[in-house]
Amino acid sequence: MPVCILRATGRSFDIEWFVASLESNPKSVFKPGRDLYVGQVADEFGFIFTIGHGSIEEEIPHAIAFLRQHQGELTHLKAWSGVDTVTLEFGWDCPYGRTVRIYNRFPPDLLSECAALGIGIEVLLYFVDESEFKRPVISQT
Repeated sequence: MPVCILRATGRSFDIEWFVASLESNPKSVFKPGRDLYVGQVADEFGFIFTIGHGSIEEEIPHAIAFLRQHQGELTHLKAWSGVDTVTLEFGWDCPYGRTVRIYNRFPPDLLSECAALGIGIEVLLYFVDESEFKRPVISQT
C-alpha cells in the first residue's frame, strides 16, 4: 500500500485545540479507546495527514515539499504541549514468495528537513503476493 503520511501522537495531546489552529484538515483524528484501524484501538491522541499515494520514489519529493511548505505549522506542532511523537511514514508494497532484496535510499534533503523539525522517519512494508506485485515498467529505447 504505497502511501506517505505525517502522524502526530501524544498521551496528553489536546487534539481539538491543535487541529482548530491548523490551516488545513488532517485525514483522520484519533483518541484513546476509539477505533484506529480494523482490529486496533488507539491508546493515545493523534492525527494523520496524507501527503500522497505513490511509490516511495514519487513520494519523497512530495514529502520534502510538504515539510518546507508547512515548516511553521510543524515547528508549532513539535512545541505543542502533549505531543510525544511526530513521524513521516512511508509505506510500500513488497513481494513475497521469492528471495528479494528490498531497499530504498532517503536523500539528504529529506533527512535534513526532518532532522531540523525533529520529525522521525518510519518505513512500513506491506507484503503482497508476488503475482499481485506491480513491477515498474522499464522502457527500452
